[in-house]
Amino acid sequence: LPQTLTTIADQVFQNSKLKNIQIFGNLTTIGASAFSGCTSLSTITIPASVTTIGASAFSGCTALSTVTFENESNLSALNDNVFKGCIITNIRIPAKVATISSTAFASCNALQTVSFEENSCLTTLTTTFAGLPALQRIAIPASVETIEAQAFQKCPSLTTVTFENGSKLKTIGGGYSGAYYYGAFSDCSKLAVIEIPASVETIQDCAFSQCTALEKIEFGENSMLKTIGQRAFYECKIIHRVYASNCSLLTSIGDYAFSSSDEIYLFEI
Repeated sequence: LPQTLTTIADQVFQNSKLKNIQIFGNLTTIGASAFSGCTSLSTITIPASVTTIGASAFSGCTALSTVTFENESNLSALNDNVFKGCIITNIRIPAKVATISSTAFASCNALQTVSFEENSCLTTLTTTFAGLPALQRIAIPASVETIEAQAFQKCPSLTTVTFENGSKLKTIGGGYSGAYYYGAFSDCSKLAVIEIPASVETIQDCAFSQCTALEKIEFGENSMLKTIGQRAFYECKIIHRVYASNCSLLTSIGDYAFSSSDEIYLFEI
């Protein structure tokens, strides 16, 4: 594409046989569905100059395995279905991305690792990554204050959740209605260890329910935790150790919070 190009309009290359594309540094906008259905496109590098990528821009690019954002990217959002159905395995999300649509990575069934550039400005994690079967690792930036209900629910391969130093996280979401539950990490059946940042004040109902491999829960020094909701760790059958001695502000542990955790032998508080 010419170096003078600033905008790729909506649907410009939709359903084309495009295999390779080089985008130069003057581009600011990639339009909605601009590359959707380009089933031969396997890699794309997004210049730092791009501020907007429209909805479904790369949706249905079923060979797209590598997406790279240049350092110091100016991209502010990942919109609806932007990478839907791609075979991306790893993604590093630019620091200026403040919002990520709940469908941005829909049906990205090969996605294994999600990380963020330093100094991310993202404050909320929604259900963007819920139910992704291959997701193994997520590194949550310090800027995130809320992990919403169902954010990572039913990610059966998720083994590693890390929080950047200086985390501002306050709420790990969840809830239930009758037999239906929707915790942020519920049904993550391979998650064995979780270290809750000191900034967290509330772990809501069913947040980690049915994490059947969970063995150890730790809380950061000088924890601000006040509430562990009902059924927060329900049916986490092999929890061995809960280190809550740092939780001097804890005032409420909800009904059935650790119910059916048959192997707890240490609960420090």
